[in-house]
Amino acid sequence: MNRRVALIATTALAPFVVLFVRATRGYWMATADYSLIAFRTRQVGGGHTPLIGPYSRFGWSHPGPALYYALAAPFRIFAAYGTGLLAGASVIGAVAVITIVVVLLRAPVPRLVGLFGLLITAALLRGLGGAFLWDPWNPRVIVLPFLAFILLSWWAATGHHRALPFAVAYASFITQSHVALVPEVVALLALATAWLLMTMRVAPERRQLRRSIFASVAVFAVMWWPPVVEELQPHGGNLSTLWRFWTKSHSDTVGYSHGARLLAPQFSIPAPWMTGHEQSEGLGGALTVPRLSIPFALLVLITASIAAWRRRDRVGLAACSFAATSAFVAWISVANVVGTPFEYVLRWDWVVGATCWIAAGIALLPIVAERLRDGVRDKLAYAITAGAAILLALVTMSSISAEKPLANASRTAHALTLQAEGDLRNVPRPVLMQADVSSDVVAVGVISGLVERGIDTRYPKPLLAFPGKPLVRKKPRAGTPVFVAVGDSVDVYARDPRFHQIAR
Repeated sequence: MNRRVALIATTALAPFVVLFVRATRGYWMATADYSLIAFRTRQVGGGHTPLIGPYSRFGWSHPGPALYYALAAPFRIFAAYGTGLLAGASVIGAVAVITIVVVLLRAPVPRLVGLFGLLITAALLRGLGGAFLWDPWNPRVIVLPFLAFILLSWWAATGHHRALPFAVAYASFITQSHVALVPEVVALLALATAWLLMTMRVAPERRQLRRSIFASVAVFAVMWWPPVVEELQPHGGNLSTLWRFWTKSHSDTVGYSHGARLLAPQFSIPAPWMTGHEQSEGLGGALTVPRLSIPFALLVLITASIAAWRRRDRVGLAACSFAATSAFVAWISVANVVGTPFEYVLRWDWVVGATCWIAAGIALLPIVAERLRDGVRDKLAYAITAGAAILLALVTMSSISAEKPLANASRTAHALTLQAEGDLRNVPRPVLMQADVSSDVVAVGVISGLVERGIDTRYPKPLLAFPGKPLVRKKPRAGTPVFVAVGDSVDVYARDPRFHQIAR
């Protein structure tokens, strides 16, 4: 590995190192959905180890607990504080980037092609921004592993069958954490297997492939036994609930026409994954339907596919087939989104647009390189390397000042926890924390802070599905009820003689 390639590999990890160090030196209290992730991660290894994934607003949970298991080690290292989630998310991102770099540098493509793939990856990281890279929320933490999975699957399809078990591991992680990627994973793993069967024709190669397939099945079995165990328990059935939800018709799906217009910007120039900006509106960041844009990436991909076909370039053709399949399945997935298409729900589609450019580069750049003199080719490699290094440096700079997720709510919850801690240590336990919809984000943050400090704090019974059975309690069985209020309701509670204010 020459120096400039090593420089890119090192620079690619720089943002994650910065974020990890910042997580070790700061404090952050998990609120909202982050608090629920913290609760579940805290349960890993105990009697209530989670067997299913993060909870969804539709009444079911995502398929499996892989995210909690991946976050458990850094969470414990950080004494089960919220900063452990930030550190864990940065580690997950770093591992994904290492995988991407290894695949692009070791795949059977010219060095120039690998460098171009790293340039596109750097552009994606720049678009995501430093704050995104330590975000442990499940719709966001799976974005970089999704790109790593696609590249691993393509690498396996080129004949490197040993990459298949790693692709299955990534596939299991991202689908357990976010069910929307199940169609992508199934389609691309099937495509990788088909390419392998066509590539490895002789008996010795088939025997090697069988070993990799057996290893992949073993990885799949290990990673999927928790949700299967939950499904078979008397009060389980999350997988069945997911199946019923996604196999019945819904009247409020996005639709294929709307879905095509939502996905199209990822193939335009500049695409949202390049600029980091996407049109959204409303409180939750619902994506707006943009004007029709020219899908440059798809047009280039078609050209690249034709060129690879004419040159009998199996590596380039495989890459184009993966990009095309990913784009087609993404359209189907976006079209079948139920309810409002929030930006966080569809952030993974940024990877689809980036993949099209990587695949086009794999097919077209060797043709360009063959027509260039050695000196010109070296200068082009230097230019691509410099571009990637500059983009990665910008990501690193943004990581230095990146805000923690929901920073304002975290600070508010932290302040309330510090004020209330003294009083709540001297009241009957368990403490039952109650809130309305407007104050729930802060309330779950206060619960996180009190649990971190060893105070037995619970949710009311109606919210059982959110934090899980160990963290709920019926109101009559509460030792002390505590209400969290925001806005106008603060004064309402303050004037009520039945309540005693312990923090504000």
